[in-house]
Amino acid sequence: MSTSIRANKCIASGALTNSKRPESFVRGVYPTHLISGSGAFLTDVNGKRFVDFICGLGASLYGYNHHLLTDIGVKAESLGCTLSLSTKYEVETAERVQEFFPVMHKMRFLKTGSEACTAAVTIARSYTKRSVVLSDAYHGWNPEFVSLTPPAFGCVPNPYIKKLVNNQVDLSVAAVIIEPVITDFSDERRKWLTQLREQCTRFGTLLIFDETITALRFPGLSVSKYFNIEPDLMVFGKALGGGSALACVGGRADVMDSEYFVSSTFAGEIGPIMKAHKVLEMAKITHPIDRLWEFGKSFWSGFNSILEGHVQYEGYPTRGILTGDPFRKALFMQEACKAGLLFGASPFLMYPHIQMKEEIFSILRDVALKLKIGNVKLQGEMPKTAFAAKVRQQ
Repeated sequence: MSTSIRANKCIASGALTNSKRPESFVRGVYPTHLISGSGAFLTDVNGKRFVDFICGLGASLYGYNHHLLTDIGVKAESLGCTLSLSTKYEVETAERVQEFFPVMHKMRFLKTGSEACTAAVTIARSYTKRSVVLSDAYHGWNPEFVSLTPPAFGCVPNPYIKKLVNNQVDLSVAAVIIEPVITDFSDERRKWLTQLREQCTRFGTLLIFDETITALRFPGLSVSKYFNIEPDLMVFGKALGGGSALACVGGRADVMDSEYFVSSTFAGEIGPIMKAHKVLEMAKITHPIDRLWEFGKSFWSGFNSILEGHVQYEGYPTRGILTGDPFRKALFMQEACKAGLLFGASPFLMYPHIQMKEEIFSILRDVALKLKIGNVKLQGEMPKTAFAAKVRQQ
């Protein structure tokens, strides 16, 4: 019995993560379950290897099984993982975060971006003594955010969470939570965010930047620093834990020290906390983001040239989306997968890709030639858009 069939018998919806469901890809062609990752490669249950452009949905920045990070995970096990009181490691990592993210005057570690976004709006409401929060898109699976997107199964309509329209902020609003960049990082976007910052300041509304995805992937390591716009609170995660579950919410000291209840038994788990310290050290010394950013410019330019007429990449140099006719995109994803390249609808880059550029381009040229000849047929089901992508598109 295949792993996929077994999964459908015991795991709700067949997968733990919405974006990892088989229907998010070309079902019947893509692998459904993996056994390991190393560098830029993933290995499925049948032993086939793929160059990965999904990157653990953005969690992998330095590649899988990086020895510096793996060694820390082993050490953390020997230290006890989760202890009965706070540890020195969370203090050391918080101090390191402050070095790289000036906006983080005070902070809290949590496990996921969803938790951190929920914490951010909780803190904002407590601090401002207001109830309404404006939201732009996807900020995790908390029912409050999901309720903004019909049919919002399982969610009770909430009058205190509303969609942000233009920059319409007023005195009733506790906070605006927004992904400062999804794919658009143009000057126009920066100007719009600057105006939003001004509106929030005018009405005493807290501005929350959800940089769960963008932090560590932009020059300066955040959109906030790249655009020189300081939010009141910032959320980030994904790549922070070096592949382990870790997120962070922080910002103005007076806001973070206000009265509210945010707590988690596993927030201070030693392994992810220590990995985050090493991740930031690597970002400063051995893996400067500017290197991956410049590589990304060249890589995606070459990608668009090779795949012109079939599928195109849009976004910033380290993460974006595949655009074009849905059927053509599905054909590309199918043929790339068969050739050993694993693309999702929203590709990422990680450092191990840098050494593989010509090898990857060679495979992409072969795929493009097959698509150009025109005798390629879809051998599986058309991919279905994952929930988070649907929300962002709306």
